[in-house]
Parts: sequence; C-alpha cells; structure tokens
Amino acid sequence: MHVADTRAEEHKNWLLDFRNPGLNIKFKENSEWFGGKYDGQPVKLVAVLEGASGRDNHTATVQFPDRDETGGVPIEILEPVYPKGQEYRGYKAVLLQDSTEVGGQAAKKGEIVVLNTYGDKEWLCERTQDQQNNEDIEMRELALCVWSELDM
Repeated sequence: MHVADTRAEEHKNWLLDFRNPGLNIKFKENSEWFGGKYDGQPVKLVAVLEGASGRDNHTATVQFPDRDETGGVPIEILEPVYPKGQEYRGYKAVLLQDSTEVGGQAAKKGEIVVLNTYGDKEWLCERTQDQQNNEDIEMRELALCVWSELDM
C-alpha cells in the first residue's frame, strides 16, 4: 500500500472537500480566534459555508461538546481529529485521501470506514459503503478523520 504523506489540513481550505456533518475537528493551536479561547478545543462539523467566488472567507458551523453550536468559524483555523491510538478502535472515520490497494479496489476520499486494528501508526479499516467490495483497507492515521453522529 502506498499513501501520500500530505496531511489534509496543510491545504487551508481542506474542509471544503469534507462536508460530512459529524466530522470530528478541532481548533488549531494559536488560532487567535476569540483571543485563543478555543485553541485545541474539539468540535463536530455541522456545515460548511463557501464564501463569495474568488475569496477565501469560507466558514463552518460547529457543535461543541455541550451541544451548543456556533457559526462563522473560519475553516482555515480548523483541523482534523486523527485517530491516533488504539482507543479509537470501533470508531468510524472519514478517508481524507484515496487509498491505493494492490489487488483490491481503492477506497475513495470521503468514504466512511470502521477502525478495526491499529499498529505502527496505521489502521486496518472495514469498508462500510461499498457492498460489492468489502475488503479491509490499510490507512495511515493521518489519512483519517474521526467521524460520529451529531449530538441532538
């Protein structure tokens, strides 16, 4: 398996590619949004709103752990919550990039998988959306973002 080493959040508008409500994201450290009050704070994505054409004023509405929501968050100060460690076993995650499988069908960016086995900074993931090809795939932890239902 060969997976590109580029991390999704290195592209400042990365979130435009992943509009999955429930995507687990967090405020970057040193974001300085509201004086840094939310730096490192985990949240869930509710929606992404694109700014005017040709401008980089894209924002997100996010849900905090206490279920409060706020909009107008600049997407460039948000980053993925990566499933770093065995404690994420059984969680669902979104692929941040296509997989490259030898002998199998590649999984596509945006596909939701279940995290099964963790080792050496990689996950063996169960595919849930493609019923014709349910082969497990291997993905680096930095190529995945934790996903869960929004709290109602």
